[in-house]
Amino acid sequence: MSDMAIGVHYVVVRHPEAEGRLSPTRLWIAVLPREEAVEAVRRQAPEGWQVELAPEQPTGDQVAALNLRYGEVREITCQS
Repeated sequence: MSDMAIGVHYVVVRHPEAEGRLSPTRLWIAVLPREEAVEAVRRQAPEGWQVELAPEQPTGDQVAALNLRYGEVREITCQS
């Protein structure tokens, strides 16, 4: 198992619930301090969507594969 990446965070973006159905979820990655990651993603997420840190953190291998730089915020998945 790879070590967790320090200073890199998964951020979950969810569409507000619609008529009791599960909402679409998008996963973003932010190379920022924890306290800045959510706000950086919120600025790029669709208005009104819920934004929160994911419970898991990316590994060093995952971060290396994405070739990320400090300050970068990127959507990495989109699920409906």
